[in-house]
Amino acid sequence: MPQAWPIGIHLETSVLKGLPIEIADAAFLQLKWYCDRMDIPLLVPELCVSELVHARKREVRSAAAKAGSAVSNVAKYLDNPPTLNWGKDIEQILDDVETRIRKYLTNNGLRTIATPSIPLPTLLDMAVKKIRPFEETGEKGFRDSVILFTILEYATAHFEGYHLLLSGDGVMEYEDVKTSAQGAAGEMRVAKSIPDVVS
Repeated sequence: MPQAWPIGIHLETSVLKGLPIEIADAAFLQLKWYCDRMDIPLLVPELCVSELVHARKREVRSAAAKAGSAVSNVAKYLDNPPTLNWGKDIEQILDDVETRIRKYLTNNGLRTIATPSIPLPTLLDMAVKKIRPFEETGEKGFRDSVILFTILEYATAHFEGYHLLLSGDGVMEYEDVKTSAQGAAGEMRVAKSIPDVVS
């Protein structure tokens, strides 16, 4: 009989990007409440944390550029224009982005799991043979493979049930990807979003 709840819930970058910067929204808080009560860890592969940090830094840089432009436009009409050294100040702000994101993840009960050592010949073989998550057309699949190997590495130490991956990336939903995961580390299920899990 399948378990009603997984033994680990893994969040992929696309799901994290859909959350507010401070992580908490209603659906996430409901998921966290269930996980806290049932002792289910909320896990994020290190690669996904890095991608989230990079995306948020791009957002901050873009917002700072717009703010700097707005200040410059307004300053033309002021006797004592405000001074902002966006070139210098933005670097300090960007340095703080990663610290804040990691703090938000930790404070909301999300645990980062390290990227395992993945043999390069294994990845190359998968890429050449287009073994999913590498895709038949194009060159996509590296990051998804790293995420999959990270989850599998974690799952081998926590084998007694199924693992749930929350991912907006459809490649993880293919049966051959789930089958390869089952062979390595038990059952892996995929949901597209947090509301899909809690509703």
